[in-house]
Amino acid sequence: MREHLFDGESLLTLVSLNKADPRSSWSCGNASPALCDPHEWKDCKMQPQNRPATRAQAKQRARELRAELKSNGEDISHAQSLERVAQQLGFRDWNTASALLSNVPELPFHVGDEVSGVYLKQKFTGGVLAVRNLNDGNAFDLTIHFDEPVDVVSWESFSSFRQRVTVKVNAQGVSWAKTSDGEPHIRVTPISSQIV
Repeated sequence: MREHLFDGESLLTLVSLNKADPRSSWSCGNASPALCDPHEWKDCKMQPQNRPATRAQAKQRARELRAELKSNGEDISHAQSLERVAQQLGFRDWNTASALLSNVPELPFHVGDEVSGVYLKQKFTGGVLAVRNLNDGNAFDLTIHFDEPVDVVSWESFSSFRQRVTVKVNAQGVSWAKTSDGEPHIRVTPISSQIV
């Protein structure tokens, strides 16, 4: 079982493509790689905050590049677009890029995400303090800090409040651990992400 710990620093390696301002993605200032002179690709690399970190992100960028070039009248194959993206990322070719790009799956949860859900039948909102990827993206340890403490006891004459919990959940945010009546301990859903 491989485990990956994602904290504030390593989150920089898990970035998504910035759709809001594509011009900010390229060091040469062009709006897209399609507008870069192919002989200047070494000077036209993606900025670190927009650089694909996984093979899946690089392949998605290649599909976008191919569509962009096609709309500008240049028709290239998918293989050619993969090669161009690899060069823009600073790799010799797609085989090298494919071997060196992380194959870690996209995570549904990130440190800093705002989340909501139900914990022991009590609704909550809160923030993700830590994420540990278990089983190659099929399970996660989440540490969640609730905005308001949650009463974890259902008995009326006794209360016990928790404000921070660490739970194991699947990729959909549902825990395997269940209460005595069969309800999952937690169901958690991201409501906003701090990753740009």
